[in-house]
Amino acid sequence: MDEAHFAESRSQQAKARDAARCVLGVDRNASAEGIRTAWRRACMKYHPDRNRDDEQAERRLILVNCAYQVLTGGDPCRSLLVLEPAQPTLPDHETYYLDNAWGYFLWWREKFFG
Repeated sequence: MDEAHFAESRSQQAKARDAARCVLGVDRNASAEGIRTAWRRACMKYHPDRNRDDEQAERRLILVNCAYQVLTGGDPCRSLLVLEPAQPTLPDHETYYLDNAWGYFLWWREKFFG
């Protein structure tokens, strides 16, 4: 493996870990138990059986499971590699659109100061 390929691989792993932390809502210093708790909570919240009217529920559950896999030492899922690490994909509510910086800011402001 050449140096450029190695650097690209490390960059993708770091990007996947950042996206996984956003999906599960944990910080860099989260313990294994904290990651597991966040994973279980997200699975319960986004399971398709609990969200029968939500067409994206299955995709969200796949992302939650991929995030858990990455943070527990597994290989990055392709689903996580296409996410933007700075934007959480599973907001607490659907009030704001997180596809732009302004919507993300408004969501962040309400979550931490509202």
